[in-house]
Amino acid sequence: MPASANTTTWVPENYQTPSFPSLYWLVGPENLVQPRFLYHVHDVWRFTLFWTILIFETVHLLAGTYAVVIVWWGGRNRLKEDGKDNMEGKGVKKGGEESLKKIKVLWVVPVVYGVVAGVEAVLAGSVVGLM
Repeated sequence: MPASANTTTWVPENYQTPSFPSLYWLVGPENLVQPRFLYHVHDVWRFTLFWTILIFETVHLLAGTYAVVIVWWGGRNRLKEDGKDNMEGKGVKKGGEESLKKIKVLWVVPVVYGVVAGVEAVLAGSVVGLM
């Protein structure tokens, strides 16, 4: 362990790690408004990691959902322009076929965004939480 991790910090005798999600709640009853502190490195790391995962996943999934809506809406309009009736049988048009393929694999986008967000959050949350 680094020397800074071994230094003794004053920790209250009846200290309990605050529960997630908040250290300080601005509104509510007086017992919730009291600020709480984190004294142990593991607690700081865990708190930072959880909040980072929560924020990264939310932002990435919103962006992924937006991408799905844009592509789906564009593909839907393209299918309308090319004609749905031409999709069946011999009269399949190239543009409509490409749009249909995009729509079929569209569910992958939020999954990929979520996985990327998870990896980024674990790395970023760990680095920041342990600094």
